Amino acid sequence: MSRSQKVTAQEILEKIQSEGIITCSELAKTFDVCTDTIKKRLGELRSDGEGLFHNSNGLYIMNSIVEDEDRESFEKYLKWLLGTFIGIAKCTKVTKPILLESKKYMREQLTRKERKRLVDCTAQVNRILINIELEDDLDI
Repeated sequence: MSRSQKVTAQEILEKIQSEGIITCSELAKTFDVCTDTIKKRLGELRSDGEGLFHNSNGLYIMNSIVEDEDRESFEKYLKWLLGTFIGIAKCTKVTKPILLESKKYMREQLTRKERKRLVDCTAQVNRILINIELEDDLDI
């Protein structure tokens, strides 16, 4: 497909949605652009909040946070989690007492349903971090 203008982030998103899983190379061929252009557009999509990830099979969209309620809850949790980790990282003393206090606080202050939601969000964060590492290893 020969194109006189560059591919848009929306076009890439639509292609990923229609294919389910697709590689950067396949996208580059489809839109007749270099893989760097694809990577830039993917960055734009991620900045806009799209749950795009990459595994050994290719790019895919994480559909589990598509609903606004899930997205808002996930974003709130992620901000809290990042703030907590930054705070722990800045501590000069051993962090074990802080973690134990956090555990105690969560057990006392959060309902079982809230704790379950945190577990689900933590699993999503873990998948994101694993995908980031994979992308770094694959130089994507």
